[in-house]
Amino acid sequence: MIRFLIALSAAFALSPAWACSCMSLPETGFVHADLKRLPANARGTLFLTQNEKLQPSAFLIVSDAQPGPLKAQLSWPDLGVKGKPQRYLARVEPVGGFKPGAHYTIRYMNSKEQWRYPAQTDFFIDAEPIKLDGANHQLVLDGAPARELLQLETNSGMCSSQQPAVVQNFHYELPAAYQQYKSAIYYRSDFNGDPVPHYFGALCGDRAFGATALGGTREIVYNRCETPKGRVSIQGWAGLLEVEDHARPTNILNTDLGAAQGQSCTAFGILKEALATHDRQRISNAACHISGAEYAGRNSGLPDDSPTAAEMLDFARNSAATPRACVLAAMTTVLTHMPEPAEQLGQGLGQIIGSDLASTDVAKVDTALIELTQSVGYISMNGWREKNEAQQIQAMLEPTLPALVKLLMSSHTMPRIAPSPEHPAPMMSLGELIGHAGDKANRYIPELLAAAESSPAISDDAIIALSMIAPNDPRVQALQRTIKPLTLDSTQP
Repeated sequence: MIRFLIALSAAFALSPAWACSCMSLPETGFVHADLKRLPANARGTLFLTQNEKLQPSAFLIVSDAQPGPLKAQLSWPDLGVKGKPQRYLARVEPVGGFKPGAHYTIRYMNSKEQWRYPAQTDFFIDAEPIKLDGANHQLVLDGAPARELLQLETNSGMCSSQQPAVVQNFHYELPAAYQQYKSAIYYRSDFNGDPVPHYFGALCGDRAFGATALGGTREIVYNRCETPKGRVSIQGWAGLLEVEDHARPTNILNTDLGAAQGQSCTAFGILKEALATHDRQRISNAACHISGAEYAGRNSGLPDDSPTAAEMLDFARNSAATPRACVLAAMTTVLTHMPEPAEQLGQGLGQIIGSDLASTDVAKVDTALIELTQSVGYISMNGWREKNEAQQIQAMLEPTLPALVKLLMSSHTMPRIAPSPEHPAPMMSLGELIGHAGDKANRYIPELLAAAESSPAISDDAIIALSMIAPNDPRVQALQRTIKPLTLDSTQP
């Protein structure tokens, strides 16, 4: 039997904050160790080093095409950086080069500590070379600069948060020949003109060597939201350095961050402005990121430019272009921080989730239960006033109660997920979810009392719900006295 006291206390437990704890590792090792194929004209695999006097004898190379260890040789590709030739990114290959169709394992033999990248790599050599004659990379602007939420490092105790910023998105377009090796492309973007900050997406997590700011081919240039000065020219460099001796320059783009769309520099204001523009990209950015923002105002702790309940419900009805998870997260975040009674928005959110709770598709039901738990957990962890918090949760849960009680009566098994940055709130039982509805669940007391005295499979959940809904009811107190007390040496289920 699930111990009642444990379950009840879990109903009020808050998920711990995802605090930032940095553990920096040396930027050394084979940077593309996950690349398991190289073209026939590869000049080596890339090894990042902090030793300017790195020698070929530090590497052991073996192959299924030749017996015994193979002698290594090093070369140093040009990364397009002005100044003396670089000596931190080496290409390692056997003397005489690679043989098409062969498999190679290359290991750095003097590794005595943990590095960011592996000390060993292995790969096959393709039968055909990659043909790069005349290949040119292009930079393309993704719309105009705009005020939006951007993941940035923070000193608030977390590694990062979503912060208002003026952002110009752009991306690299690569020739078709590069596509099969795109995970190994080296990128570097140079910005000239007005000074702009270097992008750090988290306090601890710097990007991988040669990667773009947002991963893949996606890049940004940004500035602080309140001071968006920035006439900037952008030039990129890209190359498959396992093959090419030089990173190739791109075309040059120009942008003016001072001409950014929008006026607001708060998370809620950015969402409100985006909803008014009907710009799908801006709406998705704001909706998908607002729950990770640092949202408290300097004075009251409440936003003064938040979307209204009517605006959020209209968004929910016309949100086909926005991922469902983002719609629910945005609705939950706005609901949590509304200063006025939030009955309308709470019930609208509950109706969206509740419709899936009533589905005959078990996977859809389980997803809805996770969504509901995360919404309740977010409000519990971030609500600014206890009275508002309870009212918001109860308003949201009321439309879901018929489905939740039905699931409890059918002994539905709750899905299990471990807390994570994506799902910070611990999963709740059906009894806890029903219990959080408080007075809104009073009409279900007779059903829950009957369930508590019937099948052992549902009695625990029923008692949990009753103890949260009507803790002073004599019938509930009598049921609680039937629960076997928990002891430290208890081993019975």
